[in-house]
Amino acid sequence: MSTAFDVRVEILFGLRVAQENYPQFQQFLDYYDLGIPYAQGVWQKHIKLTPKGKEIINDTWYGLMSMIDMPDNGFKSFDDFINKVV
Repeated sequence: MSTAFDVRVEILFGLRVAQENYPQFQQFLDYYDLGIPYAQGVWQKHIKLTPKGKEIINDTWYGLMSMIDMPDNGFKSFDDFINKVV
């Protein structure tokens, strides 16, 4: 079971907001300079999600999974992600 889309958005947003606490993700956050802010806008309901936006967020998510070298086994929340990865 993979992580639900809304939880993917929550995790990407959480990494952005808490980036000073998790410097190991800084390079990822810098590289995905479109997907991360887009996820933030969607999470905060400032941006309407479009099919292309969903694709951008999913691509960013897959990049994160590749970076941490873990399968997506269905994270439940940002805290769940941090507890399993950090």
